[in-house]
Amino acid sequence: MPWDPIIGLVGKPSSGKSSTLNSLTDSTSKVGKVLSVQISQEPNRAVGYLQISCACARHDLSEKCKPNQGSCIRGKRFVPLELLDVAGLVPGAHEGKGLGNKFLDDLRHADALIHVVDASGTTDAEGKSTRGYDPSQDIIWLKSEIQQWIKGNLVEKWGSIKRRHVAVKATAVETLQGQFSGYGSKASVVAKCLDRLALKEPLEAWTDDTVTKVVDSFIHEKFPTVVAVNKIDHTDADKVGHFSLKKTVGTKTDPTKNISKIVKMLDPNSVVLTSAMSEIFLRKLAKQNFIRYEEGAEYADTREDLIELGETDGGGLKELDPKTKEQLEKVKDLVLYRHGSTGVVQVLSRAASILGLCPVFPVRNISSFTNGTSGSVFPDCLLVKKNTTVADVARKVLGDAPLAYVEGVGGTRVSEDAIIESGKNDSLSSVHSTMQPSPSLETLTAWTKANGISLNYVKVIDVQGISETLSKGFGVVADNDIGLDDTEALPLIVVPQRLILSAKFVLEHSSTNLHLRKLLKSTPKLTETGRGTILLYLLHLTLIAKYEDQEEGKETSSFSGSWSQYLRFLRPTKTPSTWTALEVAMLNGTSLEAAVQAKINTLLAEVEYILSVVTDFKWFPVFAAPRATAFLDLYQIWVGLDAWYRSRAFQLPGYDDSVMVPILDMVNHEEGEGSLAQYDLAENGDVLLRLKPDKKLKRGEEIYISYGDHKGAAEMLFSYGFIDTSATCTNELTLELKVPDDDPLKSAKEHVAESTTAKITFTETGVRWESEFLWLICTNQEDGLGFRVFGDETPTLKIYWNDEEMAGLPQFGQLIRANDRFPIYKLRAICLLQEQVRMQKNKTTHGYTGSEKIENPVILKQCLALRKFESDLLDMTDSHLERQKLELLQSSIVQDYLQSMEAPDLT
Repeated sequence: MPWDPIIGLVGKPSSGKSSTLNSLTDSTSKVGKVLSVQISQEPNRAVGYLQISCACARHDLSEKCKPNQGSCIRGKRFVPLELLDVAGLVPGAHEGKGLGNKFLDDLRHADALIHVVDASGTTDAEGKSTRGYDPSQDIIWLKSEIQQWIKGNLVEKWGSIKRRHVAVKATAVETLQGQFSGYGSKASVVAKCLDRLALKEPLEAWTDDTVTKVVDSFIHEKFPTVVAVNKIDHTDADKVGHFSLKKTVGTKTDPTKNISKIVKMLDPNSVVLTSAMSEIFLRKLAKQNFIRYEEGAEYADTREDLIELGETDGGGLKELDPKTKEQLEKVKDLVLYRHGSTGVVQVLSRAASILGLCPVFPVRNISSFTNGTSGSVFPDCLLVKKNTTVADVARKVLGDAPLAYVEGVGGTRVSEDAIIESGKNDSLSSVHSTMQPSPSLETLTAWTKANGISLNYVKVIDVQGISETLSKGFGVVADNDIGLDDTEALPLIVVPQRLILSAKFVLEHSSTNLHLRKLLKSTPKLTETGRGTILLYLLHLTLIAKYEDQEEGKETSSFSGSWSQYLRFLRPTKTPSTWTALEVAMLNGTSLEAAVQAKINTLLAEVEYILSVVTDFKWFPVFAAPRATAFLDLYQIWVGLDAWYRSRAFQLPGYDDSVMVPILDMVNHEEGEGSLAQYDLAENGDVLLRLKPDKKLKRGEEIYISYGDHKGAAEMLFSYGFIDTSATCTNELTLELKVPDDDPLKSAKEHVAESTTAKITFTETGVRWESEFLWLICTNQEDGLGFRVFGDETPTLKIYWNDEEMAGLPQFGQLIRANDRFPIYKLRAICLLQEQVRMQKNKTTHGYTGSEKIENPVILKQCLALRKFESDLLDMTDSHLERQKLELLQSSIVQDYLQSMEAPDLT
């Protein structure tokens, strides 16, 4: 998937790390030699510029290329890339020295590292001045610091990790991803690190040595590193001859000891020789018009050089003073002529290479390669990783908006599965797109502050799930170690009442917006509920976002606000109602089959209803489009909004319907002990998230709330799009019950029932089932059951038991349990339930056989997990019911009843 990569710069104090950062960017980071100054600073964030070949050069359009970000000079594109100057690197950081864990915590944000090493050997491990230090040791102890940090965190709770691993029957990848996700890991990274080791023993049998190997392999995958061997122009870095990576390692060249040792201990492709100060010096002279120099080039021409080359005016350059000219000649001799460049630009290119970055140029008009009326070609460039597909890029650009198709050069349609490669499928246009990148995490942080949401001791991050394609999206983690004393003072999150999205909120906002007010007034069947009202509001905002700027910047509505901005941060929720027909078919035979189909039918009916009442609405193109096109477009939007609402809504005190709460809805779910926080309302109506009593959090640990400890696996998948396999809810099953067709009271029984299901729960003591409706099914008129109709205009059907009116099924169930003939009724109920359990088991086992056609591995995994869970639980239920049936057959009441049934009628 496309993402915004971060390159972290690490290095001990005085290694030239900050100078390297300055040479990669136009920003000015603080440079210093004193340790106390270095480690007291927050990490510098800056923007470097990766040099690539621009698509404009291929089409001879370089003169028209004016990027929105970065620059393009004669077909050479400078693409922004975020850099992170990680401060505080000293030996013993994992034990708290320097900035200690803060250095290591900052490190986890990086996708790749550039380790700046002082090749001169004139600074020791702590950055203090010395002579003869071996810089190769810096590489060794950096790896050791990261290893001890990660391994220490793992070993600290290894016992509980192993127990949970065995209990939930997880794979090693799933278990380790749960531990490594805090370092920004993905399941694919963990899988690669385990594949490299080819371990045969199960995780619970790993020795300390095995854990060390796993951590080392993980570091290799998660933190790919380019070593920038800096200060190559220093006299102590070149005592004997000179060394160049342009020459083959192992030739008769007499290399300097330090550089040679570093190159021999590492993959040569991960080493770049650099002189950051030389690059800064050259850029300064070029900016002041003393030399002609392009960043990363092999040559730096003076006025005299250009005159010799035939430019009589010397290129308009100024004359150099003797001292500066001498310095320039030294840089040319020791750096440019010997090594081909200062190496600084090559460092960033090498980091991009090990990450497999590939540029892609999304445009709105594939014919002119432009996005609007400005005429600038290829104004945007995204960096995507290797094997990214066309669909991945479209999602990055379009966000949640529906995608019709993608066009490549020449207007030809490109398959969504096609892979992005340099020069192939890297110039794309998506139909109906505004082609604006998704907002960043920094933008979300700014939105949070601007809207008065307080985050205390916590922060929002992008959290990866157990699979690379099952990203949790945003999540909330502790920004510091948190204890009881901290949370007594301040809650973790405070969301102002004015941001709670409720039906009342929507109605208040409609008073200032004519289009929203008309939409609500035209759809009374939907505004009867809070859900419908909120969905209509979200639809209005989504259509504004989809169609604004549709005509080269012309807005179709001036309405905007906090929620219109917040929607841009929400990721699509893949609940079953959003799946393809093939994916939904995987639910055939499960308890979700009927529920999902009913939900889809409801959504279809709601879209049909909306289109039937907005025939005169012309302000959004979707309403004016041909009916078939409008229906398809609107349904794709509506089903996504419904999934958002179901998966993100909260039931708060004082609200009749579920509401949506920004930022709080980014706190992920975990059941039981894993749920460390809880939400509530303050006296002023604000929403608060607090740490539960006696709970603690460590810095970087994710905060979870429970979406419902008593929701079954099917309900979790239905509402949230995932199954928590570690939760006790996976031991529950809801079974739809049917009244036998030959029952004369079938229609009446179905009419009075609020619920026609049975809840089956597997506990340590056996299987428990609950259903008031089942007692109604297994009784009849001969037992004393009856129904009576009251009222003429609005008839009401009521239950009677032995001529006594029942207040409802719960009261009816209580009387059944208290009846002397209860063993008989219970036997009937068990027989009916067992029959339906066996029918359901047969459907679950044989209901679907096309799993090989499912392309989405995450959905396939969830469906197979649900099918297996329900099949196993149905087997256990069948066995339990059989035992209960045999026990009831020993009852004298049951035996007398059965004998009376068999006795002939002699009257």
